[in-house]
Amino acid sequence: AKVPMISCGAELTNLARCLCTAFYANAASVAPDGKGYKVESSALQVQLHPSSVLFQRRPKAVIYNELVFTTKLYMRHCCIIDTAWLPELVPDLYRTA
Repeated sequence: AKVPMISCGAELTNLARCLCTAFYANAASVAPDGKGYKVESSALQVQLHPSSVLFQRRPKAVIYNELVFTTKLYMRHCCIIDTAWLPELVPDLYRTA
């Protein structure tokens, strides 16, 4: 069966939710001290890579595809997410209190 290719157009939420489902282990949110991010699944302290378009925006939560270590541990290829999606999309791993 041939699957039609359909664009999400300007509605990127479904794409971000799809990426969140695939890369849930790479979800990171702003660290409690406000300096960088904490990876939800491992508590690693990470930073947005300075070349990222999100670097100046400082979103509350992202998923990343790659970690790179130079002087710090940097996230690359990031997408903004809503952490409220995690319990819905990956209920076995993320639970609400």
